[in-house]
Amino acid sequence: MKFKSRIITLSAFIVLTISAAAPICMAEPDAGNVQNGMAAPIAGETKPYHNNELKHVLKKFLVAMALVGGSCLVLYFILSTYKRLKTAQQDEPVNIDVSKNLTTPDTIDEATRLFIEKF
Repeated sequence: MKFKSRIITLSAFIVLTISAAAPICMAEPDAGNVQNGMAAPIAGETKPYHNNELKHVLKKFLVAMALVGGSCLVLYFILSTYKRLKTAQQDEPVNIDVSKNLTTPDTIDEATRLFIEKF
């Protein structure tokens, strides 16, 4: 249980760190008078689409993070169910005659008989 809580804490920390850094990474660099091959806007003008573009990118990022988290949860539940089923199906080990397992058969008939007895 301790290991699970550490994994959940670490994954939450990573998601928060990435989502906090997303606006910083998407800021437009100051490239002098020319940006993307076009003249820079006049100092008084603002880009009306910048805020919408940032919201759009953040929305896509959050949807992607939600899908990644959802797929992790699905995998976790599938593997935990598989583990429960696997441990429930395990029977007690069968007593195996060690002397038969350690001896090498001398003839093909003995090898065939040993194989049929084991399986």
